[in-house]
Amino acid sequence: MDINDFVADPAGDIAQLRELVRDVVTREVLPAAETWDGEGALPATVRRTLAELGLLGVAVPEAQGGVGLGVDALTQVIEGLARGDAALAWAAAVHQGVAARWLL
Repeated sequence: MDINDFVADPAGDIAQLRELVRDVVTREVLPAAETWDGEGALPATVRRTLAELGLLGVAVPEAQGGVGLGVDALTQVIEGLARGDAALAWAAAVHQGVAARWLL
């Protein structure tokens, strides 16, 4: 499952979005978060995974190549990522909330 599976009805699919993020956190983040924090780095592989699933473009408008689900969906993504690793959640929030705005 990726985010494109439920873009057609974003208001009714927040639960699916939470499940997607929870699955990624369980599978990719929790097993490695302590190592990342110890090394002070987030590997490109986890960033790539989030991007491929559409989770780094949740609030970016579709016209600019994002998913276009808005701030409510972005909040769910950031909250879910924070349950696994605060640094990853922060990086995703900055990517969408700060960097994407300047690049678009």
